[in-house]
Amino acid sequence: MNCINTDYFKPFLQAFCEKTQPLYTCGYPWGPFVPYTMPRYNDADVKIFYMGRDTYYWVEQEELFEAFTNHVLEDYLGKNAACVDVEKMLGWKNNAGSFWTMVAKLHLLIRTGRYTEDIMQISAADKVILEEIGYGNINAIEQQTSLSKEGYWEAITSLDGYCQIREAGRPFEKLKSVIEAYHPDFIFIFNWEERDDVFEGMDFEWQKVYYKDKLQAVYTLPGYSTKVIWTSHPRRYSYLGTNIEEMAGSLADTFAAIR
Repeated sequence: MNCINTDYFKPFLQAFCEKTQPLYTCGYPWGPFVPYTMPRYNDADVKIFYMGRDTYYWVEQEELFEAFTNHVLEDYLGKNAACVDVEKMLGWKNNAGSFWTMVAKLHLLIRTGRYTEDIMQISAADKVILEEIGYGNINAIEQQTSLSKEGYWEAITSLDGYCQIREAGRPFEKLKSVIEAYHPDFIFIFNWEERDDVFEGMDFEWQKVYYKDKLQAVYTLPGYSTKVIWTSHPRRYSYLGTNIEEMAGSLADTFAAIR
């Protein structure tokens, strides 16, 4: 079973619900994404969080506010943490643009030294290694592009209401929240954009020596041991003249260099 730090995130979720319950009349369909981990994360030799852009479908907002009304927000947090596990991760197969395909291949390369061509052909031991993963997103509320692909954007009746819901979800996006809740050694972020706000509440230092335009940026966080490796979303790799195998190797090399 996946794990979520209920004690840490429940107060944030309570505040989110109090702010947003009247705003959900705008038509936004999902509750917020809350960071969580796979079952063996706490026992891993090195704790690694992988953060994507946003979700694609999530727990329905009716379930969020039922839990809020009944004072059992831990039920929502449990459903949130059950949305993606290792079997579902592997179920997306070998889509060259898949976030989860990249995460699985990178994590196995870091942990075993072997690049996995086909994640559908991994051993039981490799599946256990994938249970070490921590999962986050730098957008707790889905962006317009995701909602459009799902067919929900046209149902949004108030852009202001939607934007206020997005703003209320910021605490779930902050790296400080992930670090305080789960104490990762490394955080990989797969979405190349200017988002200094995710560092809110912390100092951060850009490590110029590791910079590769649109492909890699490394940050250290004074006062914290966690290191951040920021890269592009795997869907962008072909446009940037690279691919998952090449990027996994490059990121694994950077990981080893700064570990």
